[in-house]
Amino acid sequence: MRSFQSKIISLILLSVVLSAFIIGVIGINIISGVLQQNAEENMHLLCENQAEKLETIFDKIEESVSTLSNHIIHELDGSGIIENKEKRDNFIAKIEKNALNHAESVGDATAIYIYFNPALTGEISGVFKLKQNNEFIDSELTDVTSYRPEDESRAAWWYEPVEKKRAVWLDVYHNDNVDMDIFSYIMPLFLRNQLIGVIGMDIPFSVLKKNVSKISVYETGFASVIDKNATVLYHRDFPFNFSLYEMKEEFGEVIPQLVNNDKTYSLISYTMNGERRNMSFCTLNNGMKFCIIAPEKEIYAKQIELTYNIIFFIALIVLITLIITLVFARKFTRPIKKLSYAARQMSEGNFNVDIDMAQKDEIGDLAVSLSHAREKLKDQIDLLYDEAHHDGLTGVSNKNAFQDVEAYINDKIKEGYYPFAVAVFDINKLKITNDVLGHKVGDELLRVVAKHFAKAFSVSNVYRIGGDEFVAVIKDDDFDDYKEMYNWVVENMSKLRIDSYPQLEVSSAYGIATYNPDTDTSFSDVFQRADKFMYENKVLRNREKQEWQKGVKGLRELQIDKYLEFLDIVNQNTEDFLFLYDIANDSVCFFGGINRRFGLKNREEGFCSKSDLFNIIHINDKKNVIADFDSVFAGEKAEHNMNYRLIDRDGRPVWINARGKVVFDDNGNSFIMIGRLSIKTLKHQYNLNSFLFNRNKLTGDIAEKRLPEYHSYVLMNIDDIVEYGFKFTDQQSDKMILKLAEVLEEILPLNRIYHIEYDRFVLLLDIKDNKEIVKLFDEINNRLDGAFTVSASVIPNNREFYSDENVAYDYVLQSLNENKDEQRSIVFVSKKELIDKIEEFDLFEEMEESVKNNCSGFFLNFQPLIDSENLKIIAAECLLRYKSSVKGLVFPDKFIPILEKTGLINDVGLWVVENAIIKCVEWRRIIPDFKVAVNFSPVQLNHMGIVDGIIGLLKKYNLPGSALKAEITESAQLEDESTYTAIFSRLKEAGVRISIDDFGTGYSNLGYLKKIQAAEIKIDRSFIKDIDESSYNFRVVSNLVEFAHSNDLKVVLEGVENEMEFAVVHSLKPECMQGYLFGKPCNSEEFEIKYLDKSSVEYKEIAGKRESLLEVINKYHIVNFNPREILSQIDLGLWLVRYNVKSNQGELYADEIMKKLLDIDSECTPTEYYNKWFNNLVASSKDVIEELIKYMIVNNKVAQADFVWNHPERGELNVRCTCRILERNDDYIVFEGFYRNISDMGGAYTSI
Repeated sequence: MRSFQSKIISLILLSVVLSAFIIGVIGINIISGVLQQNAEENMHLLCENQAEKLETIFDKIEESVSTLSNHIIHELDGSGIIENKEKRDNFIAKIEKNALNHAESVGDATAIYIYFNPALTGEISGVFKLKQNNEFIDSELTDVTSYRPEDESRAAWWYEPVEKKRAVWLDVYHNDNVDMDIFSYIMPLFLRNQLIGVIGMDIPFSVLKKNVSKISVYETGFASVIDKNATVLYHRDFPFNFSLYEMKEEFGEVIPQLVNNDKTYSLISYTMNGERRNMSFCTLNNGMKFCIIAPEKEIYAKQIELTYNIIFFIALIVLITLIITLVFARKFTRPIKKLSYAARQMSEGNFNVDIDMAQKDEIGDLAVSLSHAREKLKDQIDLLYDEAHHDGLTGVSNKNAFQDVEAYINDKIKEGYYPFAVAVFDINKLKITNDVLGHKVGDELLRVVAKHFAKAFSVSNVYRIGGDEFVAVIKDDDFDDYKEMYNWVVENMSKLRIDSYPQLEVSSAYGIATYNPDTDTSFSDVFQRADKFMYENKVLRNREKQEWQKGVKGLRELQIDKYLEFLDIVNQNTEDFLFLYDIANDSVCFFGGINRRFGLKNREEGFCSKSDLFNIIHINDKKNVIADFDSVFAGEKAEHNMNYRLIDRDGRPVWINARGKVVFDDNGNSFIMIGRLSIKTLKHQYNLNSFLFNRNKLTGDIAEKRLPEYHSYVLMNIDDIVEYGFKFTDQQSDKMILKLAEVLEEILPLNRIYHIEYDRFVLLLDIKDNKEIVKLFDEINNRLDGAFTVSASVIPNNREFYSDENVAYDYVLQSLNENKDEQRSIVFVSKKELIDKIEEFDLFEEMEESVKNNCSGFFLNFQPLIDSENLKIIAAECLLRYKSSVKGLVFPDKFIPILEKTGLINDVGLWVVENAIIKCVEWRRIIPDFKVAVNFSPVQLNHMGIVDGIIGLLKKYNLPGSALKAEITESAQLEDESTYTAIFSRLKEAGVRISIDDFGTGYSNLGYLKKIQAAEIKIDRSFIKDIDESSYNFRVVSNLVEFAHSNDLKVVLEGVENEMEFAVVHSLKPECMQGYLFGKPCNSEEFEIKYLDKSSVEYKEIAGKRESLLEVINKYHIVNFNPREILSQIDLGLWLVRYNVKSNQGELYADEIMKKLLDIDSECTPTEYYNKWFNNLVASSKDVIEELIKYMIVNNKVAQADFVWNHPERGELNVRCTCRILERNDDYIVFEGFYRNISDMGGAYTSI
């Protein structure tokens, strides 16, 4: 085993090495990073400096060409030189000298040329000076018209700058005339957007090559030039025109960056011939890449050297630390070894070992702590010894201590004479006390007698060696008084009493013996003699009592009397009816006032027979009770524990809880059963009318898990019990409940029925098949004989979905109430429905908590409403959303119905109004007339309090009522007409505008609109969708808009989602539009950024989109001509009919001409239009219309018919209509056409 010293040294050394290593690594990384960054920056700086030197060559050429170009353009502007050959030749001669001066000023130029556009001059003309033998000589101009643009090697100097319309550097190429590689700078000449020609200058590539080859980098680094196509122009290791793509494996990472036109400086690493190199490059003005290349080992040489130095210093530090550690470790570990020795001695039981506590450091503190631990450990060992040798119940010594004193006295006997006495006591009636009164009373009896013995002999000399057996050992100084002590204990034993049952007599058998050195060789001899005297005393006492009772009763009866005596004592302290059942004689003795309550004999009157008891058991419980008694008497169980009903003296059932325990005789056979009948236990667990178990009992059974296994949880109630209550007396209603309870008991076991409320019962059925449940339900109704009926709701017993039966009751009650209106007698809730109800219930509980916490979890989204004329935002619709902490975002169609059903909508609705008003006030600072629209539920509008809430909030935030729009759906069912009429009147007085949402999907008429004082209708998305393709939808929307405007109602078109829909609906001239095309709902922060913050990118994008939408109308050629004026002149009315096949109801949409022809009030609804038109048809005309529709259905063609119609003022008129079917399904037929009065036209017409 390694010593502590070696461990300390290893630990310190390891810490130092690890610390040095970490510091070294961090230092190397930091310094290396700095050096690497410096090296890379040096590479970049070197590359940049050398590139700038090369750029001076290009700058000279570009400057010369640009100067010469400006001069030529200036001279040619307005001179007419190009068109006049003579002037042109003179100009060429003049400019030639200037060109030569510029070429010579550059120094490295090999050629300069000016080439005029042949398309303007009609000939090849210009200047071409070529440098040979250090002199510029004339050279022949190339005829560019003889080459195509694709011929780059010959004509690129013309076509490339002309095509790009800017100066360009041509790629390096070989010039055969001068036999050298050159590159050219060429600039196109444009005068007033007209190509005049080009001007260019050539320099030999050798100039660039010479400058590049001189550049050296580090020791072996070099410079290189590569063109934009990754082709080598100059490289130390590659020939001219070598493509790097041929070495893709080495340059695969390099090529993508080289061909990039980015002019920023880049550093690239690559491997060449097994050597890692770094390349830094930049892009020259002519598109070439200037590169400097150097091996990494040269670039990072300082970094590598520094790393070696740091490693050396780390090793040196570790060595020095090791030496110092060895010196100090020995001094540190010596006192620790001493402490280790002391701890080892303590573990072996030696607590007197010396512990050195002289040191004043942590080791000294450890020594002090060890010393304190030694003292505490000694105390704990003493305490454990004491607990192991004392009786926990009585406080006297136990059998372990008795064995120790026995060993002690035996040692004393071996040493010589040692006087002592042993007294043995056996407590009487302890077993009966435990059986009848319980172990709690038996324990109290033992504590009382133990205290009595300790008082005489002292606690340390009294030992409990068995359940009811005590021993006192009298020795040493107490021995002289042993007789007085013993006599005092015996004489005063009968005076002892216990607090809980003072009537209980306390007694014991006893015996005593003293040590006789002549006959006793051990402690055991004395103890056995005392125990023998105690037994003889016990037998003598029993024999005397039995002799006294001899001839009067047998031994068995004497034992029963003994138990009856105990029950007499116990009965004085209980309200229950105690009993003793004599199993052999099938008789029972009751205590207390059972004779007064149930008419049975009590203790004073003697025993009852078994039949006396069974006769008062409720008939529906008797079978189970008798079966349980039989099991007890047959020895199959030792306890009777049941709830059942006894019939009292008045004939009323009374629930009792019966508990009894069998007492066995010495042979192990059932002797008697002792127990009690308790009314109090079940007093609040059964219904006082039906005497069935109630909700309390169900809850208790749930908590104690006493429910039987079941598959179906059924809630049953009596139909229309409230109405019966009005018709009949309470007694008659109670009889109905009793009747149902009796029927249920006849069919089902009692433990499956609970009467939980006045008219509601819960049944726990062990039936899976719904058909079997229906049969059971029918049987219940049949046995009721038509006196009344019951309904029920059934859910499966599935703990996967609900935690306990209390939750199940809530679900099944909700299901029962929801199906009342459906007139269904029994409802089965499926697994899916149960899941939905549970989710709905959980969501309700969560939202209820949210409402209590100021509607936490609820939030508002806002969708813009757009002015149709300028497409600017004028309002926002507030849309309520909810985010659950459990389920996340919940859709409105899930949570809104729950809010309405539970009434939470009232609180949440006012929260919506308040937050909408707050935002409106804030946004009006940007858009002064901004408005907000809030949706209201019919539930909210059935209470006048909503108006006070809205008006109060408007006043609180100082917002005019005109800024708020209250939206209600057209299909909303408002319960009380007078209430909602008053509500809308007060809202209108406050300035709030009423808007009808989803208009066209319900059955509103003008009267309804006037009653609610609507100011606006919102036409539903279902009509807007595909309006550009559906003439039916267009006609419907057109008629609705016309209907609204003719009745001074404003129109909002909802759900505009694309440009075609927008173009079409815009032509109908609504006041306002809304839909995804203009913006989806979003939170307030996003809304402000998009629609209110003019500086935001999103606002500008939407503004641009608005401008593009204004152009959409022209784009799609929507023509707003006035067809009605044309049709009016020829009295041709247009109509559209939607006919409901199932309900035989129709809707007629008519234009103004049609209404005029029919003489129908323009304020009618489509349904009223249809009824007035159809009812005025003569009988034969109705047949014609029927034939017309059949013809269109069968042939799918346009059809025409003439018929007679009763005009309200003019009487019968001949009418002609032409129709075609638009849509057709199982529910509706929709057809449209035109309608004309032909009575005024003359001539004869033939009907189809």
